Amino acid sequence: MSTGFKVAACIAALVITSGCAQSSKTFEVSKNDVGQLSLAESTLTPEENLQQQATALNELTAQLVRQSTVQGATMGAIGGCAAAAIASAGINKCVGSAVVGATVGGLIGHATGKAKVKKRVEIVSHNGVGRGLQKAEADLAAMQLDLDDLIESQSMELLVLAEARKEGRISEAEYANRVEAIRKVRAELVEALTLTDKQAKQVHASLQEAQALGQEKLEWHLLASQRLSENSVSAREAVSLF
Repeated sequence: MSTGFKVAACIAALVITSGCAQSSKTFEVSKNDVGQLSLAESTLTPEENLQQQATALNELTAQLVRQSTVQGATMGAIGGCAAAAIASAGINKCVGSAVVGATVGGLIGHATGKAKVKKRVEIVSHNGVGRGLQKAEADLAAMQLDLDDLIESQSMELLVLAEARKEGRISEAEYANRVEAIRKVRAELVEALTLTDKQAKQVHASLQEAQALGQEKLEWHLLASQRLSENSVSAREAVSLF
């Protein structure tokens, strides 16, 4: 290759590279942008942030209740299809008619009863209950840390408010309003944690039912739902409503 040709090729390559560099668009977030984003995200007060976490946790545990329960009936009454028969002979050999619960009433056919039992046995493995329980436990643990910080912060604030009222720097009404606001936040958090506990217990009961109907490998799920209930109670009991 001649020297003149090599020079021409190099020049062409530089022109192409330059053109590409000018036409391409890069999207980067500078440190300053990150700071602005963080500022925007931190507009919630610690109390509002905790309330959001509690709401999200309740929604997640409500979803777990739905995923671990057969739609239309908790047990989908099994009549002639006894759990023992299912465990020993398999679902396909289940015979007899299924009896619908009192809320539904009457009888349903053998095929429908068998389908409901099969769905009941398989529902845990097909709906990601395990992943949901993992997330619920992690979310509750994070919420409990924030809750501890909030309780400590509010307790300090109550002391400062009491001192300010005593010294006449704030009125009795101002003091009472802020104390009531703190009490209301705590009451809402207690209510949310009570609901989490209730729903965790419902999930646990449904998992026990599924296990009785032949669902296997639910030991971890049962322990996780029990832990979720116990930790919800523990977090709730740490909140004083004074």
